Amino acid sequence: MPKKNKGEFFKEGNKSDTDLRTTLNDPYFETGEDPYRECSNPNDPEDKSLCILVQDDSPFDGAVIRYTTFKLVEQELSGDDIACQYEYEIEVPPLDIEHEITNEEGKEFEKKLGEWIIEIIQKQMDKHAAADRDNNIKESIT
Repeated sequence: MPKKNKGEFFKEGNKSDTDLRTTLNDPYFETGEDPYRECSNPNDPEDKSLCILVQDDSPFDGAVIRYTTFKLVEQELSGDDIACQYEYEIEVPPLDIEHEITNEEGKEFEKKLGEWIIEIIQKQMDKHAAADRDNNIKESIT
């Protein structure tokens, strides 16, 4: 079965509830192609939910995931751990599933989904912080 064109879901510029405790690696270190890309919901162009296209060569490659909820969970953590809860829906199934997905593959995929949403939120926070700094500098100059 030929792979579908991933570009059609890209955005310019099974439901699961997971309690995730994850350790993030350095978010500024990037290698090669990103394992996901933000996209619009192919099933509802009016939907403003966060959707991602999985492009990590896993059994879930080509799936479009829509995050439905996200919240941080208060608990005692150490180091760079972040606890969060999130739910998602699979809007478009993976491109090629040649085998039954194991529980281990499913758990690993859900861990990645948690890491990716935290990474996306961190990038948005960094972007807004940079914009605020630029505005503050401009205001102090004038």
